[in-house]
Amino acid sequence: MVRAIALAAALAAFWLDVGAAVRVVHEGNDITIENDRLRVVLAADYGSFRSVFNRATGVDLIRQDTSGYRALWGMQVAASGTTMAQWIDNRSSRPVISVSNAARESSLTLTWSGLGAADRPHARVTVRVTVREGDPLAMWGFRAEGLGGLAVTDLTFPLIGGVGALGDGADDALLLPEQDGRLVTDPVGRRYGYARLYPSSFMAMQFIAFYDNRAGFYLAAHDTAGHTKTLNWYSPPESPLTSTIQAIAKLPQGPVNELVLPYELALGTFEGDWTIAADLYKSWALQQPWAIEARAKTLPAWFAATPYGRTLCLHECGHPSHELSYATFMEEMARNASVFGGPSIARIWGWEKMGSWYYGDYFPPYGGWAAFDAAIGGAHARGDRFSVLISGNYLDQATPAWQSGAGEAGVMHGRDGLPLGETIQLGDRTHRWLWMSPATTYWRNHMTTTIETLAAHRVDNVQIDNWPFAEFVGDYTSGRPQGVGGNWQWQAWQSLLPELRRRGRAIYPELTLSSEQVAELAVPWLDYYQNREVGAETMGYAQGGTVVPLFGYVYKPLIQAQTDLYAALDAGQPQSYHWLALARGLTWGQTVQWGGSFPWLADASLSRPLLDTYIEIGRVRQAWARFLVDGSMLPPPRVEGPTTPVVLTTGDGGSVLNTSGTASSVQTGAWRAPSGETGIVLMNIAPTAVSFTLPIDFDRLRLPAGVDHTVSIDSGGRSTLLGHTSTGERYSLSLQPRQVAVVVIGSAAAPTECLLNWAERTYPELFKPVGATTRASAPYLYRHYLQTESYVGTGNGHLFYLGPASANQLLDVGEVEPWMSRANCR
Repeated sequence: MVRAIALAAALAAFWLDVGAAVRVVHEGNDITIENDRLRVVLAADYGSFRSVFNRATGVDLIRQDTSGYRALWGMQVAASGTTMAQWIDNRSSRPVISVSNAARESSLTLTWSGLGAADRPHARVTVRVTVREGDPLAMWGFRAEGLGGLAVTDLTFPLIGGVGALGDGADDALLLPEQDGRLVTDPVGRRYGYARLYPSSFMAMQFIAFYDNRAGFYLAAHDTAGHTKTLNWYSPPESPLTSTIQAIAKLPQGPVNELVLPYELALGTFEGDWTIAADLYKSWALQQPWAIEARAKTLPAWFAATPYGRTLCLHECGHPSHELSYATFMEEMARNASVFGGPSIARIWGWEKMGSWYYGDYFPPYGGWAAFDAAIGGAHARGDRFSVLISGNYLDQATPAWQSGAGEAGVMHGRDGLPLGETIQLGDRTHRWLWMSPATTYWRNHMTTTIETLAAHRVDNVQIDNWPFAEFVGDYTSGRPQGVGGNWQWQAWQSLLPELRRRGRAIYPELTLSSEQVAELAVPWLDYYQNREVGAETMGYAQGGTVVPLFGYVYKPLIQAQTDLYAALDAGQPQSYHWLALARGLTWGQTVQWGGSFPWLADASLSRPLLDTYIEIGRVRQAWARFLVDGSMLPPPRVEGPTTPVVLTTGDGGSVLNTSGTASSVQTGAWRAPSGETGIVLMNIAPTAVSFTLPIDFDRLRLPAGVDHTVSIDSGGRSTLLGHTSTGERYSLSLQPRQVAVVVIGSAAAPTECLLNWAERTYPELFKPVGATTRASAPYLYRHYLQTESYVGTGNGHLFYLGPASANQLLDVGEVEPWMSRANCR
């Protein structure tokens, strides 16, 4: 009883971050919707956006001193049997306004009657906005009725026009979920545009954010079923001082009487950098079915034990000098093992019977089954692993499978009735790839049979190439779902991917599946993905933005990544960009592939310093796997130190581009191990020794203040104590050129951190949003979850809970040690 009274007192004294009141108010021509962080003002006359405020700072997303297009929603509609689309928006009529304010929830309902321009006087559009106590986001829903057979191809909602620079624009940043992640500076001033399709690697998650050093704004779709959409940043030429943020739903083709958007949109605001916006999304995403299912999958142990990688081409890679025999391949892999000092993943191009990138018709492999099997056996004998590529989307027009007519059963068609495809030049080869539908029996059987055949020959990894590194295209084949709208393509993949994994693993349990880049919905069934982002500038993917590890920040360790360096690592060329790419791979927790096919490891032109650093990175990855493989990513520390030039001039003007710029000399990544321990990985990419300041910021690293933490630094296997801190500290450090170090932060609270993380994962319905910071009030360590108004903590050897599941009464759920054992947190 004394223990319970003491904890209740701690709650009263310290757990004060309860949600503020929420409300909706209609006064004159203003409709105000607000929670404790956000205030949205709509115009009562037509319902268009007038202001979106960050209440803490007073920053308005919408620029008030400019005119221009303002709306809330809009639709592209066409009468049945016509192809002429009309744009209809909320300004077609004045809405009826209904306001509801309850104790913990307030809502606004706007109802428009009639779509005059579309001659549908009985149509009715309803928008509902809801704010809830404890939830930092406002939720937006859309419904249209009485459409009388109109075809609605696109629904734009919400549509926020008049977005201006948040200050002078110099420190504005647009965060995009493109591939691993993009930061675009001053997007209003640069007239930037972004309109990529979800689900794909070009819109891998469903949110965007816009912020400066004072305030940020966040828009997300809370869709769990893979409907095609884009969260769009548009800079209209007629309005040079503003841009538009909008969500555009791609809808199924055909006439409808009713349209209900099958998910809500979330609008919110924040203060901080891109990681704070990512935390808002992460708190939702990790509760969704794909994340929950991903926690149950197992990754074969060989992946974490294989820190190196090599891409080699056997046949028809478009460059005659790249041709290899199986014998030469085995010699080169043996050299890998000798030079690297550890096992590699050998990713093989040109293993297919016609050679590399002749997609969709693979067997028997180049050189025959006997040579293929011998190469795999040789790799396994050294501890190496064997990886091949197959296409998830394409059948090459030159293959016998297409020439025989068999592929007709799976091909997609355009509106003109012709097979859909694309022509691509790879080296000295021109390929015509035809789009295949994942919903067809032909392509599903083809994919399944291919995986089963490769598993039977003990291939360790099958990469599904071009997928999701290609946006969905519309299929207009008679008898199939029409167009690119809806979620029919994702539904097909959602049923196909687990079947591929199940069948392959049943034959060869060591099999892994990977993809070219990644999309969040595929996380449960992929073991890792091929990431090109560490070299995004040289591949033309950065598109004027800075690459950030956004996807890994949200989803590590639910999925791993293997990264490529395509540029040749030649000692005769500037190498500064390579150091940046290697450091990104390490600090982002990815397995780094050795760069390209050339130069060979035995070539005199090979850069030995780059090779030595590559070997060291593999060693560090294995030594600190608890962070870099098994851990979850934290916001990187804000290191204070110099920058260094990064230059690549080995580009060939095609697949590898020249680039130049600057980067922080000390690249960093912060990680939380499953044990609760914190690690900061550091690498100096400068050609000279660098002195810098490393802040140990307890808030940024989610460390409980008031608890003593030990801080040490390890480099080359030697550990040095830096000190102790219970509130945070700043350490002056130095690193030699190319030196790698790991700062380890541990405390007696680490097992509790591990336990509370486990509780979040295991009981997501009780603890929302995920990622709450642990707090200390001796002898208690606890977390408060605003959305579920619940608390969980430890003290005096017991575990406590308070929240709706205990009728808001303090509940002693027992001694903490059995729970620690259950959560594997000893």
